[in-house]
Amino acid sequence: LHSLGSTPSDPEVSNSGHVKGHITSLAVMRSHRRLGIAKRLMECSMEQMVSEYEATTCGLHVRSGNKAALPLYRDALGF
Repeated sequence: LHSLGSTPSDPEVSNSGHVKGHITSLAVMRSHRRLGIAKRLMECSMEQMVSEYEATTCGLHVRSGNKAALPLYRDALGF
């Protein structure tokens, strides 16, 4: 299980004054997939970005070929 999210110690602030969080990497071992772990890690990471840094947006990059992850990010999490 691996998760890495970032909001710098000097948070990135957009031109409109919004703090932006970014999910750098998220991985779940094959043997533990399809148990809701990735979704919960994403939810917890985003909640922490809001509570700790008052982030108003969160971004991530997903390879278009990552067919397993696309429904999670698009459908379950609304990216």
